Order: sequence, then structure tokens, then C-alpha cells
Amino acid sequence: MAKPAIADIDHGISGWDATINNNNAKLRDAAMPIPEYANEAALPAANAFDRCLAMVNGPDGWTLYSSDGTQWNK
Repeated sequence: MAKPAIADIDHGISGWDATINNNNAKLRDAAMPIPEYANEAALPAANAFDRCLAMVNGPDGWTLYSSDGTQWNK
């Protein structure tokens, strides 16, 4: 699944909230905004999914992970 293209926020502009709303709408309206994986081993490479989220079914139930471009973090 390709991650949605989001717009960067320009510093110092008065209309930054419109950019945030547009980005949130892109994420909300995506076919599957947060993909689900059976376990940690099933997660894709973190460097290909920088700033993305994923749900992982683990021993404690479903856990939200985020990628920092290097690794997936709980």
C-alpha cells in the first residue's frame, strides 16, 4: 500500500490549519488508513514507510506502531 502524499506545513503562515485539515482528510479517506499485520515480523521495511502507522496483533492484543524511517516503534 502506498502512503498518501501529504503537504509540508509552512512555518509562519496564518492558514496552517487548512493544511492540517487537508492532510487529515487524505489519511481519513484512504482505502485503508492504518494497515493491520499479524505480528511484528510481518511489518514492511521501516525506511519505506517513514512517518506511517501500522496495527500489529501481538500477545497483548492490537498495538499501534509508528515508523521513524529507521525502525517501527510501539
